[in-house]
Amino acid sequence: MEEISKKDLLIETGISYGQLYRWKRDGLIPEEWFVKRSAFTGQETFFPRDRMLARVQAILALKDTHSLEEIRENLATKTTVYKLRETLEHVSNMEADFIDSLIATTSVKEVDLETLAVAIQLYEMAQRAKADKDRTRELIDEVLAAVTESNQLPTMIGLIKTTDTWHFIVAAQASWIATDKRIQFVETAQIADVVESLRTKLSEL
Repeated sequence: MEEISKKDLLIETGISYGQLYRWKRDGLIPEEWFVKRSAFTGQETFFPRDRMLARVQAILALKDTHSLEEIRENLATKTTVYKLRETLEHVSNMEADFIDSLIATTSVKEVDLETLAVAIQLYEMAQRAKADKDRTRELIDEVLAAVTESNQLPTMIGLIKTTDTWHFIVAAQASWIATDKRIQFVETAQIADVVESLRTKLSEL
């Protein structure tokens, strides 16, 4: 995972040292994102780059119009449920006819942010890999059901290709995954990074 130093974060986002640590105290930025390690200049703090930049953008978009509690609730995981059709239309690049056919076949009509992120990321992976549209829809239907029925927070999704078709894998803990040689990992993604991007888009609606 690409990181960004505290110095570069402040320069790139325009926020101050005080804002950064106030947001940490207020619970808007997870403490575990502040990773201290030795650097040539001494002790330095680093953050997961994409996740942190998206979180700062989301806070900046909300801070002038929402209370601290409202911002905290907006950023919280597993608290907000979204109507699948309406949200996909607003924050994904899925074609309208694809969404129509997906809604017609899936039993899942409302999702939390993590499940939404899994579905959208799987679609984008399948598009880049030029997977068959019907198989892509089947995969999204299956992944929606799997994640919705699970009581674990998804952390990683991967698109897999075997000799004859496409598959997915979703993991709650993805520090290490092994497969046999007949399985090819086409692409993987960290769900937390996708969630942060979606939060930014949803805050702008």
